Amino acid sequence: MYVENQPTAVNQQKKDTSYAALIHLSSFLGLFVSIFSIVLIPFIGIFAPLIGIFTPLILWLIKKDEDIFVDKHGKSCLNFEISIFIYNIIITFVSIIGVVSYLVSTFGSSLSENDVYTLLEENSFSILTSSVVGGIFFLFFLVLIFLFYVIVKIKAAIRASNGKLYKYPLAIPFFKI
Repeated sequence: MYVENQPTAVNQQKKDTSYAALIHLSSFLGLFVSIFSIVLIPFIGIFAPLIGIFTPLILWLIKKDEDIFVDKHGKSCLNFEISIFIYNIIITFVSIIGVVSYLVSTFGSSLSENDVYTLLEENSFSILTSSVVGGIFFLFFLVLIFLFYVIVKIKAAIRASNGKLYKYPLAIPFFKI
């Protein structure tokens, strides 16, 4: 006999939606540490992106064997966190390479130490301009990544709290979901 509200095997599967949402939101700890470390203790800012990876990693490791829903959300979150970390490194290196290559192409690469000091004094405006352009490029992409990051993390947490899996865009699949 079929009863309409009778739980099925799918409904009986344990889903800790709050914990899965917490895994996604825990990554914001790295952002907060980054922002506050700039003002308070700049050296800690170097490790802030790792906090954004390790916090969801620890939460995932605690419950990954108990709840398949949490396991999938933890893997999804970690794939995204590691991907964003890699993208930030790439943008940083491209910005540095861009500024250095501009300076080398403009002023030459075979300069002695005295020539460098003279060059810096005579061309400080050009060097400043190239540094500003490189800095603007760097900040522009960091702001884009930041906005993208915040939007998709909030969407992932909402989907998790609604009992649905969220597939992050641009996430490299390090962990199979």
